[in-house]
Amino acid sequence: MKAHQGMGSFLAAALLGAALLAWTAGCRDNTDASDDTADLPGDATMPTPGSDSDSGGLPPGRDTTDTGPRGDTSGRDTADTTDTGPRGDTSGRDTADTADTGTGRDTSGRDTADARDTSDTVDTGTGPSGPLGFARGADVGWLSEMEASRRKFYDAAGVEKDLLDILSEYCINAIRLRVWVNPANGWCGKDDVVAMAQRAYRKGFRIMIDFHYSDNWADPGKQNKPAAWENHSVSQLAQAVYDHTHEVLLALKSAGVVPEWVQIGNETNDGMLWPDGRASASATQMGNYANFVANGHAAAKAVFPQIITIVHVSNGFDNGLFRWNIGGLLQNGANFDAIAMSLYPDPVSSWKTTAQQARANMDDLVQRFQKPVLVTEIGLSVSYPNDARDYIAGVIALTREVAQQQGLGVFWWEPQAYNWRGYDKVAWDNNGRPTEAMEGFRLDGCPASP
Repeated sequence: MKAHQGMGSFLAAALLGAALLAWTAGCRDNTDASDDTADLPGDATMPTPGSDSDSGGLPPGRDTTDTGPRGDTSGRDTADTTDTGPRGDTSGRDTADTADTGTGRDTSGRDTADARDTSDTVDTGTGPSGPLGFARGADVGWLSEMEASRRKFYDAAGVEKDLLDILSEYCINAIRLRVWVNPANGWCGKDDVVAMAQRAYRKGFRIMIDFHYSDNWADPGKQNKPAAWENHSVSQLAQAVYDHTHEVLLALKSAGVVPEWVQIGNETNDGMLWPDGRASASATQMGNYANFVANGHAAAKAVFPQIITIVHVSNGFDNGLFRWNIGGLLQNGANFDAIAMSLYPDPVSSWKTTAQQARANMDDLVQRFQKPVLVTEIGLSVSYPNDARDYIAGVIALTREVAQQQGLGVFWWEPQAYNWRGYDKVAWDNNGRPTEAMEGFRLDGCPASP
């Protein structure tokens, strides 16, 4: 996809210099910043994990409840489980690419093919062309539902256009789509995701698929099992993770779509598929969480060997949380390629500090775990478009500065969702036009290289 060239180089440099100079001057060392816990999506504030507890490395009584409305958390089962299931070798970090049978039973070295036939492909799309470089992305999981409700989108001049074309004008080169197992109304299900991914891929966008492993929202406050998996044992859950991941990615492959990234879970601060994979509950459940991630990774590599598998944790400013979560996964034998974070400043005035804390976290994660990092969810209230513009530009700049070009990209979560479901961290106004916030994606002139 060609980067937007509508801004002159002088203007771009001047705008970027002014924005980043003001932003840098305003930065301060402040450890009190916290992410959003009240809005959808928003990050949950969780205490810094410890390392001396037998309950997954967490201090007793740790509260993992997220008050942000991503669905109903009532009736969530948080009980411990004693069924660990066969996890295979969980000793130490396993990064070897070895054969995988696709059974979902062994988590040691699951990077390559499985016995199923994944070769039937109908190439219907062109996909990205030219150097891929840094990802400037948008999660648009609501788009198909919004369009079905006859929601329209306009460019800054008021011309009605396909939203994807407008995003491209702002240097957006990647699209993120969430997938649910069996959603009640079909939105964000396999068919919806394949159709939207194919549409974006044909326009030259890079594709990220975000598996929730739930029938609805999965986030720090809830990681509910799909209804069809409710009575599964741990080993059956691991197999279900493999099968669901494989099925959706194979459908994308058959549609001619080659995703660049895949998230194995969404904001899995405290694991996934609760209670069995609730990582803070016990060392056993941390191991189950690692087993589930390993099976998702294996399934993804079986269909697309070059795909980048991602573990996604919110509260991108919280280095202790990431060290506990990622360290626990690796210690229990999970394989994955990259680490992603969400970053929702609250209050708005804290965005400079929050962004700097996230940068420090990214630097540490790259050095500590030798894995690249991404910011796959950001957002700021539509009421502060200028702050949002500078926030986007600042986070992009900081992520691109991560050592050895290991900061891979930044994604805004549902920037187009104006007047939709009560969500306000958007970059479109009530008339369906982009706000000043979107300029943050192109203040630096959109260089193609990392």
